[in-house]
Amino acid sequence: NAPTPTPARTPTPTPCASCPTPASGVLEARHRLGDPTAPSDNQLKPHLEIVNRGTSPIALSRVKARYWFTAEGTQAQSWWCDWATVGCANVTGTTARLASARPGADSYLELRFASGAGSLAPGATTGEIQSRVAKSDWSAYDERDDWSWDATHVQFTSSPRVTLYLDGVLVWGSEPGATSTATPAPTETRS
Repeated sequence: NAPTPTPARTPTPTPCASCPTPASGVLEARHRLGDPTAPSDNQLKPHLEIVNRGTSPIALSRVKARYWFTAEGTQAQSWWCDWATVGCANVTGTTARLASARPGADSYLELRFASGAGSLAPGATTGEIQSRVAKSDWSAYDERDDWSWDATHVQFTSSPRVTLYLDGVLVWGSEPGATSTATPAPTETRS
């Protein structure tokens, strides 16, 4: 008999024991273009902020944000934090290439927060996080076909195409090619 293969282990994020588990949609991503008149230059400049729409504080070290884009090539990419209200020392960014391209994305920028970023109180925002991404050869991107890019975002605007994860679970937005979203649908209000 052939030996039984051992299944691959998939790590499961473990939320902290003392942290309340917020409901889906408790966080909101807002996006602003850092260079709205240059969608085909040699840098991506997504400026992001995250809002706590819930009723409990959330440690930012539990949160990840992803900005989805097409790399237009296979060159290595670098990320810079130009400025952040929480301090650039408390924000890290990495770019990752997807195993298979999706509509509007073959890569993403992932932002994470160090414990020094603190907690996000209910109703509070991280404030602006100004990011930049460039390829090692400084060749151009074409952001106009990127999942997270939106030409209308010249001011901070709610962006369901920037995804947020709490303890590794999608709680805001829609990944490219996904059939579901963690962004709550607006509810009708009557006066």
